[in-house]
Amino acid sequence: MLACATRNSQSAADEFAKKYNIPIAYDSYEKLAKNADIDVVYIGSIHPTHVSIGELMVTNGKHVLIEKPIGMNEKEAERIYALAKKHKRFCMEALWSRFLPTYGHLIRECRLQEEDSSLGQALNIVGSFGFPIAEVDRISEKALGGGVTLDLGIYPFHVAFCVFGYKNIKDIVVRGHLNKEGCDTSVSVIVRYEPTSKGGVPRTANLTYSGHLELPNYVTISGTKGTITLTNPFWHTRKLLIPNDGQIEYKFPDTVECHYGNGPGFTYQVQEVKRCIDKGLLESERWSHEESLAIHRVLDEVRRQMVVVYPQDQQ
Repeated sequence: MLACATRNSQSAADEFAKKYNIPIAYDSYEKLAKNADIDVVYIGSIHPTHVSIGELMVTNGKHVLIEKPIGMNEKEAERIYALAKKHKRFCMEALWSRFLPTYGHLIRECRLQEEDSSLGQALNIVGSFGFPIAEVDRISEKALGGGVTLDLGIYPFHVAFCVFGYKNIKDIVVRGHLNKEGCDTSVSVIVRYEPTSKGGVPRTANLTYSGHLELPNYVTISGTKGTITLTNPFWHTRKLLIPNDGQIEYKFPDTVECHYGNGPGFTYQVQEVKRCIDKGLLESERWSHEESLAIHRVLDEVRRQMVVVYPQDQQ
């Protein structure tokens, strides 16, 4: 890593740079954007600033990896993708789960013909994701993009996309709770998918996420031949439980020091960014702009039913 930047102060930037052995520290994003030696920027700021910082970097010639959610809504996500394409810069939403080997295994299994898959035809998903974080500022405050749908909900919806795809959603039913600021703090969702064939069996995802308590935090995918379980923590699990009482466990790289539990799993996402840039691609075919926009449409619909409105929705 060549440089880092913070919106707070030079001392905060210096402290971060010292901690992670980063050569250059800036007290503004504008200064980092002007550094011609920087090719690609990871943006991990609070949700409402993702697009504005992304636009700053892209217009200064940087490729960008922007933390999920890439925008506060589908319109914002569409705007940054369009700008990146205009400037011929690579742009991707940083949803690291998609690039983990466990998720690669799940996607391959779900793409097999029913007779060749140990799962058979996937028909039902049940998942939960929750931690007692409802009082944390980034969850509780509207100005910071608060709410559990944008912070947590994107992960179980992503599992549904991996299993059922993103083009055949029939309808979505949402129930949940809001705090006094109008941020969602717990949500339960039923997503119904069209059958894979005329007269076929309906497919359903039952997803719950909460900022009030720790939930089991695993996901089960049930099919006509058995069940696959993404074990806790499902969003960065190394282990899959597969039909016939088996399990598959992947070892993450051990050459990278991280301050976050399964942090070495981020390596796969970084490798994908490098692969795409080296090939001159503007987006990853493994996590395309189209699919990212589709998940934002789902998040928007959940918030619409919950009546969670951000200033960005009115622009």
